[in-house]
This record gives sequence, structure tokens and C-alpha cells, in this order.
Amino acid sequence: PELAAWLEESFDAIADVWWALAWRLGEEPSAGLAHAPATAANSSDLGLMLAWSRLIDNLAQGTETVLVVCDDPWLFRHLSARPGIEAGRPPPLWPARLTLAVRGTLARARVAWRVALAAYALAGQRAAYPKDAPVLLVYAHPASDAEGSDAYFGDLMKEMPELVRLLHVDCPPAGARALGRDGRTFSLHAWGRALAALGLVGARWRPSRRDLSGEYGWLVRRAAAQEGGTGQPAMIRWQQMCQQAWLDAARPGVVAWPWENHAWERHFVRHARRIGARTIGYQHVTIG
Repeated sequence: PELAAWLEESFDAIADVWWALAWRLGEEPSAGLAHAPATAANSSDLGLMLAWSRLIDNLAQGTETVLVVCDDPWLFRHLSARPGIEAGRPPPLWPARLTLAVRGTLARARVAWRVALAAYALAGQRAAYPKDAPVLLVYAHPASDAEGSDAYFGDLMKEMPELVRLLHVDCPPAGARALGRDGRTFSLHAWGRALAALGLVGARWRPSRRDLSGEYGWLVRRAAAQEGGTGQPAMIRWQQMCQQAWLDAARPGVVAWPWENHAWERHFVRHARRIGARTIGYQHVTIG
């Protein structure tokens, strides 16, 4: 009856474990395409899996026999190796792995095609972009409009007419054009190269062999398979490519943002520092 509270306590308790694991996972170059090494709890459930593991470890140390039902093939194999656990037959692994691998390849191919079209459609915005203007780099939001209101920054664009709004690649061309009617809103897609988008099909987090073994090896395998089964690595890579090209062209002196430790933010910080920009961030999330 107290399971929810136990899980919450376990999640708080594994913060240091996830930090240490993520630090190690982040040493692999392709970790910049993943959420798990960034301890992004709203995008990766690796922390939740670590919390379940801790909770069940605590139950296994007690005198009472507890039945744990788990149909996740990776988590089951992880738990079966923990002390005090008597495990039955594990769920089959290969169907889940194959399904995610095929799904991920198709999803990234779809992403590559869509962003290539977006880069082509919005290429003209790059030439129209005003140089040396202060800029808001924002996510697309249906509540934002072309009349000076932004869902994240309120009426700041009305108060500061010199401000320019730059949209993340989560905004499709139609939305970018609609917001761009104000003459002050542009899309990061315009800084991407359509031909380069074709390489996004192969964008994927590939943990090292070292990280796929050891105490949390099965959970790392699970996280990599789950993230690799989506188009998100391709979208992260595309965001990184576009924002790097924009940084090289705009050369801002200072950048500031609410820090969530996402992979594209880490990339943004590193490249901003390479070009000599001062970076100021403030923490905006729990674990990360």
C-alpha cells in the first residue's frame, strides 16, 4: 500500500548513483545524442529503473517473501542477478531488441527526410536574419503568435522591439512561417544543410562495451535500446548541427538559459565557449 512513497524515496536515493553512472556514460562520444547520460528524468526512465532496483533490493533484504512481476526483458535480467532474488524464466529479449532496432531505423529515416525538406523550405530565412541582434532561442509552442506574444517569454518582444526570435528545430516549416509573419522570427532549420540531413539515419547512442556490462549493464542496454528505437537521436543531432552553424554565424558575446542539462544544451555550451561567448545558466530541473 505504500509502494508509491517507497518508489519516490528510492528515486531520490539513487540520484548519486545516476550522476556517477551518467558521468561515465558521457565519456563515450555518441552519448551526446542521448537523454540517459544527461540524467534527463523527464526524457529517460533509466533513473526510474535504478529506483525500482533499489526498492526491490530493500525488499529482498527483509524476512518477508515478496512476489515481483516484471515483463521487461532487460529489467528482469538485471533484477535476477541481485542478491536475495529467486528468478524464474526471463521474458524473451530478441523480439524486443529487433522491434526497437527496426522501428528506430525507420523513425530516423523519417526524421532525416522531414528536416531535409524543412532546411530546403526555410533556407531563405538565413539570408534575411538580422546580424548583431539580441535573440530569444525558444521552442515552438501553439500559444505563441506573430503579434509579439511568446508562450515562454510573455510580451517581452513587445517591450523590446529589437529582439529577434529563433525557433528550435521542433517547429515545423508551417509553424515557422506562421510565426515569421512578424518579420522577427526565424527557424534554426535555415542553418541546416539538406544533404547533411541524410546522415541522420545512422545517428544513435552506442554505449561502450564497458558500459554494457557490470552492475548496471542490463539497464544501460535497455536505455540504449529504448532511445535507439525512436527518432530522437536524429532530432538531437540535427538541433546540434543547426545551432552550431548559427553560433558560428551570429557570434553572440553572451548566452543565458534555464539549464536542463539536455544533450543539445551541453553541445551548445561547449561550442559557445569555443567561439568565445560567455555562458550563464541557472538550474531548472531536479536531478540534472
